[in-house]
Amino acid sequence: MSVARDDAPPTRMRVFIAAWPSDDFLDALSPIDRWLTRESTHRVIPRPQRHLTLAFIGDIEAALLPPLTTALQDAAAGLTPFEVHARGVTGFPSPEKPRIVAMEFEDSRPLQACFDGVLRAVSEVAPVETVLRDLDRRRTPHLTLARTRNTRNARRLHLAKAPQVEACMAFASIQIVRSHLTNAGPEYEILTRIALGPAR
Repeated sequence: MSVARDDAPPTRMRVFIAAWPSDDFLDALSPIDRWLTRESTHRVIPRPQRHLTLAFIGDIEAALLPPLTTALQDAAAGLTPFEVHARGVTGFPSPEKPRIVAMEFEDSRPLQACFDGVLRAVSEVAPVETVLRDLDRRRTPHLTLARTRNTRNARRLHLAKAPQVEACMAFASIQIVRSHLTNAGPEYEILTRIALGPAR
């Protein structure tokens, strides 16, 4: 999702690296979205905000964006576009009490290679603790579908009843994304798209 801004150039930015799903992939998840809406226990994440986070960096100096972009371009050049199949709906911190409902993905060497390449690139410009934290995300790649802060709501949602869908997410590029925190929730601005594969 891209948000137009007229603000003066910031000196610091809250950024993360992500892969954005196609409309076809999101369409395939529609039965799950309808089920979550009927259950009314969790806030369903709007489609334009859905993404798979590869590395969350947080607040960094805007001056670090050019070296970060270069490092990610170098990493992406060693990868090729690929697809990953959705495994099913899961929950965090646990499926039995899911405050976050997410789509989990099948084990995939190309996806793990993508995570590894991104984390290596991020490690060149970001604090070490950022990369160590994102190793957990690498082990459980997921796309958030809905969330709640209410423990009672989390206990009421039975993920075993979620519809089963067949969906495949294509990875052809990665994005550097700026997160704007607002009273209505985060807004995302894609700063740079980096295609996987050698530069043409």
